[in-house]
Amino acid sequence: MEEIEESLALKYGLKRGLTLSRIEAGFLSENYKVRTDEGDFFLKRYRFEDKEKIEEIHRVKRYFSSKGIPVILPIRTRTGSTYFSLGTRHFALFPFVMGRHYDRGTMPPQVIETLGAFAARLHRAGAECDFTTKESMADRIADAFLTEARQIIGIIRTIERKSPFDELALESLLLKIQLVERDSQPVIGPAIGKPILLQGDLHEQNIFFDEAGQVKWIFDFEKAVTGYRSFELWRSVDYMFINGDFSDKRVGDAVLFLKAYHRENPIGEAELMAGLDFYYQRLIHSLWVEKEHYLKHSARTDHFLENRSIRYLSENMPAFKERIKSGIYRQI
Repeated sequence: MEEIEESLALKYGLKRGLTLSRIEAGFLSENYKVRTDEGDFFLKRYRFEDKEKIEEIHRVKRYFSSKGIPVILPIRTRTGSTYFSLGTRHFALFPFVMGRHYDRGTMPPQVIETLGAFAARLHRAGAECDFTTKESMADRIADAFLTEARQIIGIIRTIERKSPFDELALESLLLKIQLVERDSQPVIGPAIGKPILLQGDLHEQNIFFDEAGQVKWIFDFEKAVTGYRSFELWRSVDYMFINGDFSDKRVGDAVLFLKAYHRENPIGEAELMAGLDFYYQRLIHSLWVEKEHYLKHSARTDHFLENRSIRYLSENMPAFKERIKSGIYRQI
């Protein structure tokens, strides 16, 4: 901690009354509140060592900010850099901003509509971008899934006393293998449209609202990528509203969000449904949580393991599509 404080004093001139305190919010983040006599700041440590990736993230932030998106931009050091390094650790300093958060399942209808309209605005800006990220959303699903999934199953089966996580992971992996063998569509169809610049992690926990329920700030661009807007919409819908719960209330919230988006940035049925198909393919091929736990021996992503959305979509995809289409395109 002392090394970081010294760097903040040297790089930014923050000397008087400088103290750091860890911010616990954010499952995968290492962030600090920096208190000084001149005011407070937010210090972010990036999760990766690639400096080019950090520079790309900051370029994406500057681009969206130039389009009027309320992005929190990093403060430049005395030498003009937007980040600093301590060995293989990289940090960026930001203004400390305040705003309101809404917990999942508690957003009132007007806030859901605000989010849908904001996503439309974000995607319109992304569609005008003249550069692409170094890593783009692949047009082909990785074909190493079955080999890796069976490797992890072998590891779990050697565990004599399996925990509830082990049991759920085994169940999830067996389900995914079954669905990949049944439903795998490795290539994305043309209906999904052209790739655009995406924020990459669009959900309510990465947004501050003002007291009127309007978007005040958006942050966390670490997953920024050139990809498909319909995929990002479905990822956002699943994270913010459904998350394994396909009740009328949750699906109704999803429809409200998508209708607000469609009003501001029209998206056709074919494109939206192609995005859902792609999102489903990414779900059934995903081994992110399992690989973190069993291959990297890290429990940091354990709480993300679930298969309710996968199971529901595998059994009810045509009916679910009709629920969405009838809510968006039949009632405008």
